[in-house]
Amino acid sequence: MPHDKAWLDVEITINNTVEDHRIQVEIPTVVQQVFHFADQPFGLIQRENQPAAMKIWREENWTEAPTALYPMQSLVMQYDDKKGMCVVTKGLREYEIPANQTDIIRVTLLRSVGWLGQANLTWRPGRASGMVLPSPESQIQGLHHFHFAILPIDNGQSAQLWRDIEHWRLPAFGYLDSGWSQFKTNPHYIVFPDIYSLLTWDSELHFSTLKKAQNQESLILRGWNPSSETKTYSEPKSNTQIHQVTLSESPCINTDKAAPCTPVSWLIN
Repeated sequence: MPHDKAWLDVEITINNTVEDHRIQVEIPTVVQQVFHFADQPFGLIQRENQPAAMKIWREENWTEAPTALYPMQSLVMQYDDKKGMCVVTKGLREYEIPANQTDIIRVTLLRSVGWLGQANLTWRPGRASGMVLPSPESQIQGLHHFHFAILPIDNGQSAQLWRDIEHWRLPAFGYLDSGWSQFKTNPHYIVFPDIYSLLTWDSELHFSTLKKAQNQESLILRGWNPSSETKTYSEPKSNTQIHQVTLSESPCINTDKAAPCTPVSWLIN
């Protein structure tokens, strides 16, 4: 773990030679809490560690058992007032909170299956789970590489925690022009400045995208609030005109500088 980083990088390589199994990695949080959080597009979702439905599905004769196995975009976290743990993944989309160990996060690395569907499974008693067809390639044999990070939490969903998450997910990168990678363009008479900055933006909102506007020759800057609390924000600064707009890129009526868990957009002329 680098001393100048807030996270622990974890890389795992597995040569899968076993069929019909699942491999997970366990991350202890040492947190006795009722809920945990996972990310979804433009926000977090709060889930129970032990869903109430797991206690009643047999008595109510459900056709499929509920589980504490959930999807995520790229992170899952569990914390209390003093401590916690956040797991940020690259391409891993599934996690589990064990029913008998709710202070553990299990992240699924891979799952090998040999059939598209089977009848009378443990979690689907009395009925088929789909078409009973062999799918040998779903055993995903061979080498697999996984990469994720573990971030300790000591102050809840602080602005610094979210900065660290974004720095891991979107690290800054540079390119050194060696002279060999140049490509020729047609002659032009435009003079480009040595240094140019389109805009500056210092905000607790997180960068989402910078793209061309849909219906005009302008740019759209979009940010979003990752936390569960409303955040105040400042507008970007630029030498050109900037107007706050809606997600449909129409003029925004509400500009009170307070963002709930929704994206905020600006039009840059």
